[in-house]
Amino acid sequence: METRRVLIPIDNTETAAHVIKFASTILNKGDEIILFHVYSSVFDQSNLIMTGEYQEAILALTDENQRVAQELLKKHIQSLLDMGYNARGIIQSGNIKELIDDTIQKEKIDLIVMGKRSGLNPVHRLLLGSVSSHVLNSCHVPVLIVP
Repeated sequence: METRRVLIPIDNTETAAHVIKFASTILNKGDEIILFHVYSSVFDQSNLIMTGEYQEAILALTDENQRVAQELLKKHIQSLLDMGYNARGIIQSGNIKELIDDTIQKEKIDLIVMGKRSGLNPVHRLLLGSVSSHVLNSCHVPVLIVP
């Protein structure tokens, strides 16, 4: 059996835990599981140049987002390791759609297992799009969407 490189994009929701649990039922112990999380950085969302206390507050918020992301990945990676899987994580900050495309290429991903966000109303889905829709339409590897 050939080892697959499996990317599981996650966020800090119950959906992520559900996707990981489901993936653990269909993946082989020899597969390499890469959990992927993109956290929000205020600098990613603004072109403003700030100084003084505003800059310090934004940096503190970004640091906190990164810390939460690290804890999230650590928890889920440990869970997979405890089940006997080969797992590691990637944390990045920026545009999730661009970063996921780059990661698929750089990591030579064979399969993507991800959840769909059910919280978007039709208007938000139209304006913002969804990450799962983007991945389905842009990547060239198999994608499994877990409801």
